[in-house]
Amino acid sequence: DLERGAVNFYSRKLKRIFIPYLIAVVVYFLFTEPWSLSALTWHIVRGDILVPYYFVVVLFALYLMYPLLVWMAKYRWFLPATFALSVIVALLHLRWAYGIPLPFEFVFFFAYGIAMRPLLYRDHAPVALWPWLLIGALYFGAFFAYPTYYYNAMFFWGITAFVLLFHFRDAVTAFTARIFQPLGKHSLWIFLIHYPLLFWIGNQALDVLEAAPTILGAVALTAVSLALS
Repeated sequence: DLERGAVNFYSRKLKRIFIPYLIAVVVYFLFTEPWSLSALTWHIVRGDILVPYYFVVVLFALYLMYPLLVWMAKYRWFLPATFALSVIVALLHLRWAYGIPLPFEFVFFFAYGIAMRPLLYRDHAPVALWPWLLIGALYFGAFFAYPTYYYNAMFFWGITAFVLLFHFRDAVTAFTARIFQPLGKHSLWIFLIHYPLLFWIGNQALDVLEAAPTILGAVALTAVSLALS
């Protein structure tokens, strides 16, 4: 039963995450680089064809660690140890090895979900609200002071955001639920396409800004010519 459960678990992750990721990488690769199976394979392994894709590689590494994390979760030192590991790795910038993103900075993200899952299923808030408000304030303070270093500290900011939303879950109306539920169902595809889409929109906006003096000049000349005619 344990073996069958593991097979089902990993097959679902392959279907729901890896296959969409593979499709996105291949499509973007075909439009941006000359064909090379070796280059494509390395893009898939490293998650570096687009900036956010490294996290899919991190996610799969964490899923490979999942059985070990579940076993460790029975010990009291589980959350403090994984939190310390994430903080140390983040402070030392031990994020890559041979161009491949490492998962250790995000271990606490998974560990917290494993440890708190029973509470969340019973609809109980994990802890009081004020510590998470303090953590959120500390994060934003560090982010604005040192944005280069703390722009991606998901191992505690992501959890903070989740817990705050959980605390205020009763404020979510049926209207907002109808908006966010479809987004949640398609969140992986949104993640995979948001960066190239925003990048393209940004480039278009820059083109418009660069052309703005010419456009404004043409409009002004047209207005003057109409006024004098």
